[in-house]
Amino acid sequence: GIPENSMAAFQRAVDADFSIELDVRLLADGQLAVFHDRELWRMTGEMGATEKLTAAAFCHLRFLLDNQHPPLLPEVLALVGDKVGVLVEIKDPSVQAAQAVMRVAQGHPGRWAALSFHAEVIAWFARHYPQVTRGLNGGVFEWDAGFLSAVGMRSFLHAATARPHFLGCYFKRLRSPVPRWLRSRGLPLVTLDFHEDRG
Repeated sequence: GIPENSMAAFQRAVDADFSIELDVRLLADGQLAVFHDRELWRMTGEMGATEKLTAAAFCHLRFLLDNQHPPLLPEVLALVGDKVGVLVEIKDPSVQAAQAVMRVAQGHPGRWAALSFHAEVIAWFARHYPQVTRGLNGGVFEWDAGFLSAVGMRSFLHAATARPHFLGCYFKRLRSPVPRWLRSRGLPLVTLDFHEDRG
């Protein structure tokens, strides 16, 4: 009964002393929504794209499950403080999204790391903020990123340009050649399950 990426979920994680993984998307006014999907429908019942909203309009939405508003990244970091670690997955392929995350998280007193499927986002952190722990997801197609980027994600070839500290690999892709080779070279792998029906 608690929605993903909600303040209630994050409070429960803090209470249980669990680190948090959350998703962020860039809004029309440059602020960061903590929201997984490009479309609003699955979580809120509203039509439209997350990226088209301003922060004010986004915060007027309500989750279907508990009628609470979906949060912005500063709200979540203020709640978490230095209590638990936060893994910020950047859903947008743009450098602007990475820059927005850095602006918000730079003063955060707790542990945090950046994560993305998009090599250019993680490469931006490597160039400009190499001290920030950064991870690269792979193993699936993200067609909206373009054909070459999608192929790179699926095969993990995008890791060459991203220079990540760790690789996020779906469990069923562990036997793929590139993740196995990168692991043999000392790159840590974080494995996770993947549900095909997720939006």
